Amino acid sequence: MTAVPAQEAFRKYLEENPHLYNVFRNQASMALLVFLSGRGRFASEVTANFPSTDALALQESLKALAEGALVESLSIHSEPFYYLTSKGSELVKYYLEARQGFQL
Repeated sequence: MTAVPAQEAFRKYLEENPHLYNVFRNQASMALLVFLSGRGRFASEVTANFPSTDALALQESLKALAEGALVESLSIHSEPFYYLTSKGSELVKYYLEARQGFQL
């Protein structure tokens, strides 16, 4: 089976950014990034969207994504608000395009 162009582009993107491979391989991290794509979310929204995941585990995942410069946060009315950086948005864009190619 040959790769579709989006899958090939994603493979090249990961080759050029090998530090992102572990993020891609972590389903929870990718789910968080996809959830944050499009618009930022308050911590309470993140927790509500992942009810089967411990809130502390979510916070640790968000912290790790922030350390990887994929997510940033700020405080609005004393509640953390998380959003993707341009690097995080780029990873999600490649990921979603490649995933769509698998579903064709």
